[in-house]
Amino acid sequence: MERIDPWGQKYNVAVLTESWSPASDRIHDVPHEKYEQWLVDNPLVVDVKAGHRRYGCQGQTVFAIDLPTGDCAAAVSRRTTLPGTPLSMLAANGTSL
Repeated sequence: MERIDPWGQKYNVAVLTESWSPASDRIHDVPHEKYEQWLVDNPLVVDVKAGHRRYGCQGQTVFAIDLPTGDCAAAVSRRTTLPGTPLSMLAANGTSL
């Protein structure tokens, strides 16, 4: 997409399209009551790419998402709840730490 800066110069901007999106209700049991407020209080964060997976957290839940391939949709492959709230993640050698 072409844009014009404040000085009148043209420049190109890449426009990315969304190829997939993790669904909160597949990662965590999202309450139907006060759904919007729950999502604000517990934002979904995808932190790490390792191999064919994305790792992230939502509230106290840490999860792994297998990326879509061919006819298979993205799917949550691992999920666990921690006693506290995760602040960051690290992955090495194809494994989350």
